[in-house]
Amino acid sequence: MVSPKRNVQTVEAFQADAESTLQRLQDADCVEELTQNGEVKAVMLNPQRYQALLAGLEHAEDIAAIKKNLADSDAGRVRDGFEVLEEVKQAIRDRYSV
Repeated sequence: MVSPKRNVQTVEAFQADAESTLQRLQDADCVEELTQNGEVKAVMLNPQRYQALLAGLEHAEDIAAIKKNLADSDAGRVRDGFEVLEEVKQAIRDRYSV
């Protein structure tokens, strides 16, 4: 994903003309940074960029989980699924006197 254009404006400027900022977000692939006392207080994205950001984060989390699981497997930190299933079944029988 290409980095979007960054627009920086004060919170006060946004409040004075929110409509043009929202229109700019719709019309262009940009990010709006709202500042107060020279510090970024909020970041606004259009819905498409936000969804793409979430998808990228989810992908990165999935890759990290796969790497962790592979490392656990390589280190022998795994259990047989059928054994675990039997333990769960037994716990249910014990709890509910089945």
